[in-house]
Formats: sequence, structure tokens, C-alpha cells
Amino acid sequence: MIIENLYSNFAFIIVDLVLGSIMAFTGIITYGKTKKISVMFFVLSSLFLYLDMVFRLLERINVFMIESVAFGDIPLIKYLIIDLPYVCMIIGFILILFEKDRK
Repeated sequence: MIIENLYSNFAFIIVDLVLGSIMAFTGIITYGKTKKISVMFFVLSSLFLYLDMVFRLLERINVFMIESVAFGDIPLIKYLIIDLPYVCMIIGFILILFEKDRK
């Protein structure tokens, strides 16, 4: 069953893994060069998006269902993984607005 799902979703899995890996890797390299706190939140956002991608892939091939991990009937971990990238981006943009020019 898992092997059949893996083969039927092979192109999606490869493209998702490659793009997610490139995004996370370039985010980490960018932070290493700039060391600004605002960039750190964008890097965190890319890492959370990568984590979201990993869980989507695991759900797609029926290995792990993130919705099965719930508190009460609410899948809080799924909501956190989905929403944290946006929260980090918002914080990063706000920090960019308040950064002073260092010219």
C-alpha cells in the first residue's frame, strides 16, 4: 500500500522535496551572511514550511497522519505547523519596518 502510493505520487514527492530543501538551505545561508534578526524569522518561516512539506509527504504516502495527534478533537499540532510560517513572516516584515538604516 505504501509502495503503491509512493509510485503514484513520485513526481509530486520529488518536486516538493527538492524545492523545500532548496528553500530551507538558501534561507540558512542567507541568515549566515546577514545575521539580522528579521532575516532569522524568514529562515524560521522557511524551516516551518519545510516541516509542513515533510508532514504533507508523510500523509500523502500514508505513513503518518498529523491529524491523529490531537488535543481533544482539535489537531493543534497541524494548525501550528501550518500557521507558524505565516506568523514568522509577519514578525519578519514588522522587524524590517522598524530596522534603522545602517548607511
